[in-house]
Amino acid sequence: IGRSAFQMSTLSDIQLPDGVTFIDKFAFLNTKLTYINLPSSLTTISDSTFAVCQSLAYVRIPHNVTFIASNAFFACKTDLLTIVGCANSTAQTFAEEKGFTFATIPCKDHTFSSGACTCCGILLGDLNKDGVVNTEDYTIIVGYIDDPSACPDLSIADVNQDGILDINDRLFLLEIISGVSTWPV
Repeated sequence: IGRSAFQMSTLSDIQLPDGVTFIDKFAFLNTKLTYINLPSSLTTISDSTFAVCQSLAYVRIPHNVTFIASNAFFACKTDLLTIVGCANSTAQTFAEEKGFTFATIPCKDHTFSSGACTCCGILLGDLNKDGVVNTEDYTIIVGYIDDPSACPDLSIADVNQDGILDINDRLFLLEIISGVSTWPV
């Protein structure tokens, strides 16, 4: 994505296609973006790419990103923005260094057994983190679907693991709780 491609536009929503490997300087500077899932093909986030995006509440950064410029999210609200990515990734290091909330998601090479990530122990759908998936978790996810920016841990709420928090996650969670579906083994 070229330099200043959407700079200072009223852009509030965008879905970047897989295949994007680089986002140049100022590409989304001072836009109205609220959330963005960056494609897994992305490797670099340049200077001021998302700077002054005052409404940006959620950005998912894939594990392939190996460089994030120090001012990529300059003047974004640290009390609003949650950066989501794999544990021990460039995204986590960046978020922690800059004071943004970081939420861990399972990397694409993580495997699940009965809804639990075998390497990091994340239990999909256990939104209140009490060790079981039940109707209390369903009530919580309904609120997150209405306001995805309120979701503190996408790794748990994205029960179908498609990278998007939407009604499909709510429906799948309801099927799990009611016994209509089971977690893939």
